[in-house]
Amino acid sequence: MDTPTPSQPDKINLIQMSLADGYHLPEMEPTIMKLCIEPDARLRMRCDEVDPSEIKDNEDLISMMIYTMYCAGGVGLAAPQVGINKRLFVFDTDWPTRRQLRPNVLINPIIQDRYDEVVCHEGCLSVGANFFADIRRAGGVEVEGLDIRGEKVEYTFTGFDAAVMQHEIDHLDGKLFIDYVGRIQLDMLKAKRRKLKKTAARIALFAAASKKASLGAGSEESLAPFTEEPTTKRLNPSEVPFLLDSLEPLGSGNRNVSSTEVHGV
Repeated sequence: MDTPTPSQPDKINLIQMSLADGYHLPEMEPTIMKLCIEPDARLRMRCDEVDPSEIKDNEDLISMMIYTMYCAGGVGLAAPQVGINKRLFVFDTDWPTRRQLRPNVLINPIIQDRYDEVVCHEGCLSVGANFFADIRRAGGVEVEGLDIRGEKVEYTFTGFDAAVMQHEIDHLDGKLFIDYVGRIQLDMLKAKRRKLKKTAARIALFAAASKKASLGAGSEESLAPFTEEPTTKRLNPSEVPFLLDSLEPLGSGNRNVSSTEVHGV
């Protein structure tokens, strides 16, 4: 799920990636993973459960997903959104407002109970920027799964957090938030997407023509073709638009957040 990206801090401090319960992921070169964008078929597959004995083998994947989530301005990211068919997702539901990072991961999550009903304004990193819709969700959920150590954890989430959990677990089942949107609203979203694509294409053609003119007719430098999706790239720490410090423990138990304004995961 994605949120409006907060303003960049004056100084960047990249530290070793850690999870909310104090578990330190291995140090690695920061890497942004390529996001799968609807209608990518990988977003429509039910993901396979992760063997608890293989969780440690997925530490690098989890670290890259956390990094990608923050760089994309998201509050959650499921494995199928980066083309991985595994039942796990990372999340940090209020870092954009808290300005401190508290990443966590749930592996093989199951919603054990749902209660109440709320309307959430949702978007998704895999559907595209500026695509939001009102979705009916449970106002509270009880979720269990495995943590990074392979130990069973149980949480009660409400409000914003509950919506994020349902959104991410939907991803693991091959569902997108647009599946809950009415036909009229969905047609409006698709029309908006087509308009944005045409605008982006015109801008890209103009930029390419301007670059070609500035290079001159005799230049042999090739022009990169326009692509809608960003390619995977590696970032220097100075390029990271957030702080990876002051990580706080989440722990088990209740997560009570009243807001239901869910700006994309």
